[in-house]
Amino acid sequence: NVSQMVVLGEGDRVEGIIDESDVLMALLHEPQAAASKPVSEFMTRRLETVPPSAKIADLVPIFRADRVAIVADDKAFYGIITRIDLINYLRKQLK
Repeated sequence: NVSQMVVLGEGDRVEGIIDESDVLMALLHEPQAAASKPVSEFMTRRLETVPPSAKIADLVPIFRADRVAIVADDKAFYGIITRIDLINYLRKQLK
């Protein structure tokens, strides 16, 4: 079950992110044309990037803005962190 994916460009540089609402809006507005257009036409380019060394406190403002944290630095893209990822991590810390 994937609700969002990072879109990588040349050199594995993060270009954007596409989520289920982006796909839904594309299909609602242009049902026939959406399948033949590049993802870049529908993806979100407003990104919240944090380095691998980021602290949990660095994630809070990102999640308050209803976004996901993209973990990347100049060398590589490492992944994304969602609210549910953080909730699951904190839940495991309680055990």
